[in-house]
Amino acid sequence: MFSRRAELDSKKRQERRKRAAVVRALLFAFIFVGIAAGIWSIPRYPQITIQNVNIFGNEVVKTAEIQNKLNELLSGNYFHIFPKDNIFIYPKVAIKNALLSLDPHINVANVSFSNFESVDVRIGERKPFAIWCDTIPSQTKIHSTTTITTGNGSNFGQCYFIDQNSTIFARAPEFSGDAYFKYYGLVSTSTPIGQEYIASSTQF
Repeated sequence: MFSRRAELDSKKRQERRKRAAVVRALLFAFIFVGIAAGIWSIPRYPQITIQNVNIFGNEVVKTAEIQNKLNELLSGNYFHIFPKDNIFIYPKVAIKNALLSLDPHINVANVSFSNFESVDVRIGERKPFAIWCDTIPSQTKIHSTTTITTGNGSNFGQCYFIDQNSTIFARAPEFSGDAYFKYYGLVSTSTPIGQEYIASSTQF
């Protein structure tokens, strides 16, 4: 009789352990789902999602061109989970680097927090300081100490703007006269844009 009762008690304990294990498994699953849902949904709250990008300072580079690049960089997710347009984790450095590479006119790109739904992008553009031309113009010797450069813009080949740091950044239209001081040589004529006429801006 005692062995029969012991056997029944053992079965009851086993059943209680099984029920407790099931409850724990369900509880852990519930907690896991809750955490996963939080990780997924909290970063996507509209209150902390970038809705607006304010662009300042650009004159030559089109705003639409900058906006398209920003939309590209703010779309998608990190690791297929965290949205890139979240105000706390948006790719600030990547945006800055991409804008600096977007157009040779851009030499400054600052990205800053405006509010929880907006960021400010401030662009600085290169200003023409001089011109570099890929063809040395024809010259006429008057005497041993005097040389006259003849002709107008067409004699200089293709010309490009140089900023004050000696960076060649954009093609220049043909000018009649000497609107800017002209430089020649020292730079590859095939791909001059982005090159520096003189490596040291101080020396330039």
